[in-house]
Amino acid sequence: MEKIPTTRQTLLFSATISPQVKDFARRFTRNPQLITSAADNLPSNTEHYYLEIPRDKKIDTLLNFLHHNKPNSTILFTNTK
Repeated sequence: MEKIPTTRQTLLFSATISPQVKDFARRFTRNPQLITSAADNLPSNTEHYYLEIPRDKKIDTLLNFLHHNKPNSTILFTNTK
């Protein structure tokens, strides 16, 4: 983290806001803002996908999915446990 420029915009997305995520945000961002949205308050064109992929196939599957679907924007949540 010490190599990241001091003048920057940092965006942190999390499907869950655990105490560890809050601590990370406090340590590595300035004036963090929490923005939440209820599932029923999402834009009508929001698409959700859930895929369980074997560890050795994750990158290839993601690249294939993005290439095939060509989304304008994407937020990807992963399990980091």
